[in-house]
Amino acid sequence: MAIYITFYIGIIITGLIFSKKKNQKYFSRLFCNLVFIVMSLITCLRGISVGEDTAHYVEWFQEYCAMPSITSLFNYERDVEIGYSLINYSISRITDKPQVLIAVMALIINFLHIRFIRLNSKNVYSSMALYLSLNFFFTSMNSWRQFIAMGICFWMFPLLLKRKYIKSLLVLLCAFCFHDTVIIFGFAIFVCALFNHKKNRLILLIIAGIISFFALPLLIKIVLKILPAYESYFQGEGGGYFGELELLFIIIQFVIIMMTLLNKYLREDKRITLLSSLLLCNILISFYGLRIPHIFRLNFYFKYFLIIMIPELIFKFENSGKKYMSLITRRITLIGCCLLFGYYISTNPGNVVPYKTFVRLYK
Repeated sequence: MAIYITFYIGIIITGLIFSKKKNQKYFSRLFCNLVFIVMSLITCLRGISVGEDTAHYVEWFQEYCAMPSITSLFNYERDVEIGYSLINYSISRITDKPQVLIAVMALIINFLHIRFIRLNSKNVYSSMALYLSLNFFFTSMNSWRQFIAMGICFWMFPLLLKRKYIKSLLVLLCAFCFHDTVIIFGFAIFVCALFNHKKNRLILLIIAGIISFFALPLLIKIVLKILPAYESYFQGEGGGYFGELELLFIIIQFVIIMMTLLNKYLREDKRITLLSSLLLCNILISFYGLRIPHIFRLNFYFKYFLIIMIPELIFKFENSGKKYMSLITRRITLIGCCLLFGYYISTNPGNVVPYKTFVRLYK
C-alpha cells in the first residue's frame, strides 16, 4: 500500500508545482513522461499476486507458449480477441517468462492512456489525478484487454468532433480486436456525435435515453445477437440499488449535464456537449444496472470522460472570466481525488494490495 500512496502524493505535489510554471507545453509533457516512467515501474515489476486477474492471464499465456504454430490461434478453445491473442503469441515465441507478459501489457496500457490524456485534456495535472483516483489505475492491472481497447477507442472522440467518420470506424475496428464490448461504446459515441450537430442535442439525447431504458429487453436481445459470448453479463440477479459511491457519481454527472444545458456558453461548445452526452450514457448504464447484472463493466468506457470533462470546465471558467469558479472547481477536484483514492486503496480494488514485486515471487 505504501508504494501506491507515495506514488500518488508524488504525482499530486509534482502536478501542483508544474502547473505554476510558465512554459506549460514543456512541463505538461515532462509531467506525463515522469508519470509514465514511475507508473510503469510499479505495474511492470509487480508480482503475479498483484491483481486478481493477473494469475488468469498468466495461465492463458502458458497455453500460448505451448502452441505449436500461429495457425493454432484459429482453433484456440478460449474465446479471446485476436489482437490480444497475437500479442501473447508473439511474446511466447521470444520467452516463456510471465513477467515479460505483465511488463508488456502494462507498458501498452500506460502508454495508450497517458498519451490520450496528454493530447486531449485541457489540464493534464487534474486529469492524471482523476485517472488515479477514479479507480482506473488499479483496474488497469486487472482488465488488460478492456483497457487496451479503451486506450484505442477513445481516439474516436477527437475524430468524431472533426466528423472523420471513416477513421473513427477504423479505430473502433482496431479496438474491437482487443475487447468485444467496445462495440457498445462505439455505437453510443456515434449516436452522440450525430446528435451533437443538431440543435437541442442534449435534450434529444435525454429523451432517447429514457426511451432506451424502457426498451431495454429488446436492446438486450440485439446485443446478445452481436455479442453472444457476453451472455453471462445478463444472467443472475441485478444489484437492484445504487451504492453510495455510484449515487455520488450519478449526482456529479447530472450536475455537469444540467450546467451544460442551462449555460449558453457551455451549451454552444460541441466538445462540451459531446462530453456531456457520454456522461449521460454513463448515468443510463448505471440505471440499467438495476436490471442487468455485471453491466457496470461498461461504465469504465463512459465514466472515463470525467477525466476530460472536469478539466474542460475549469478551462472554460478561466476563459470566461469566472476565476472564482475555476478556483473552487480545482479545490473540490483535488480534495475529492484524495478522498476517492484513499477510499479505493482502503477497499483493495481488484486485489492490488499488498504490493509485491516479481523478484520476491521468483526467489
